[in-house]
Amino acid sequence: MSTRHVGAQTKSERIAADLRKELQSGRYKVGDKIPSYKTLAATYGCAEQTVINAVQDLQRAGLLESLPGSGTYVRQTEAPGEESCECHELAELRAELEGIKQRLDAIESSRATAVDS
Repeated sequence: MSTRHVGAQTKSERIAADLRKELQSGRYKVGDKIPSYKTLAATYGCAEQTVINAVQDLQRAGLLESLPGSGTYVRQTEAPGEESCECHELAELRAELEGIKQRLDAIESSRATAVDS
């Protein structure tokens, strides 16, 4: 079982989510160069490696492409099958919340029984 809190994101996941939103909003278009790792690290107040991790996530999703010595460019603004991925994540969260609800109901039931005794 994971020890991460439900909904908790790492810094690189937050940066990737921000960049993804900027791609989807049209701030960056296909072929545009995004800011350098150094610039993004300064913007987010983090290490360059954190930005690199975020960019690599977006590269795996097919959204960005890095060209050594040149920079990182927008490959596409929306990943194929992105909606189904979000739906899968939503289903996982719903299942996890249902489990939490069942445990809470059991605790409340046992407390009510103890008070009635």
